[in-house]
Amino acid sequence: MMINDQNREELKKMLRGRALYIALGVCVLAAGIISYTSVSSNFKKQVSISTTEPISTHININDRVLPDETTLDPEPVEETTEAPQSEAPSVTEPSSQAVFDNFADPLESETKTEEISFSLPLSTSMSKDYSMGIPVFSETMKDYRTHNGIDFVAEKGMGVKSIAEGKVIEVSADPLWGNSVYIDHGQGIVSKISGLADEGIIANGAEVYSDTVIGVVGEIPVENADGSHIHFEIRVDNKIADPMEVMGFVSDED
Repeated sequence: MMINDQNREELKKMLRGRALYIALGVCVLAAGIISYTSVSSNFKKQVSISTTEPISTHININDRVLPDETTLDPEPVEETTEAPQSEAPSVTEPSSQAVFDNFADPLESETKTEEISFSLPLSTSMSKDYSMGIPVFSETMKDYRTHNGIDFVAEKGMGVKSIAEGKVIEVSADPLWGNSVYIDHGQGIVSKISGLADEGIIANGAEVYSDTVIGVVGEIPVENADGSHIHFEIRVDNKIADPMEVMGFVSDED
């Protein structure tokens, strides 16, 4: 096929038109590649900066910061002086032997009362003294037992007086001790007189004085081998005490 001059000109025009579009496309493609490369480079740079940048430390004001121990001065220690210990006083335990007539605990210390005027229930001699909690032999019962009071020799029917002013708080009848009268003299002092007869005994609740007759001598079955007498006791705050000491009839030298 022969190409004449007219066809050759038309072909050149067509190629020139297409070359313009091709060149324009190449430019657009090149611009896109350049833009992509720039964006990618910036992104990588930012990532590199964020990963290589050192992490800043942050101190919370609420965190407790301990000072350097080497800079602290030790607190002074007060020296304490121990008080000297005093030796505990020795305690003597009472006898553990059981006795039937221990109705109260023995008085632990001597007791004297000067405010009350005392007198003896009988003006006769004593036949048996207070045993101070030590068991003594009983002729009647044939055993050992404490004697918690004082026995006064007396004939049957002899009048017995109160030892001081007070009030009768109990009148009792006992198969061993006979009739007994309890008188409250105040200040925790109570006297007990046993071995009174049925007749002439004072009434419970009566007010008495040191010269008031509270009864007459009768019998004491538990001590009948000791002869005719009365049995006289004193308790202070319900503790057995030496009657002569409580009444002040025993000196400190005895």
